[in-house]
Amino acid sequence: MVDAYERGDFDQAKDAELFAKKLIASISRGEKHVSVTLTDKSVIAFARELYRFILAENEENASGQKTEKDVLLTKKEVMDRLHVSSTTLWQWARDEYLIPVKVGSRINYRLEDINNLLNGK
Repeated sequence: MVDAYERGDFDQAKDAELFAKKLIASISRGEKHVSVTLTDKSVIAFARELYRFILAENEENASGQKTEKDVLLTKKEVMDRLHVSSTTLWQWARDEYLIPVKVGSRINYRLEDINNLLNGK
């Protein structure tokens, strides 16, 4: 059986790059099992695409722009903003209404979650 690449049906470089992009996307989505067989050209394309992906992520992180998802508020800041007690925050956490983020022994809350509560989302 003659391989499709041997017949020249595919552009090896473009196909390898497309494959690498799809593989990186699968891994980024958190798929638990990814099984592949790589040729010499697809290994190189995968390495290049992985390098581009890492560079893009580093540029994003280096820009220093924090989104609401990145900003954490202390328990005190949340109590002041929402005009609630620590008991209310505890009950909301128990009921999964407002889930805290623990950083070590400190309890924090995502600004995005607080703004969603304030906007009725």
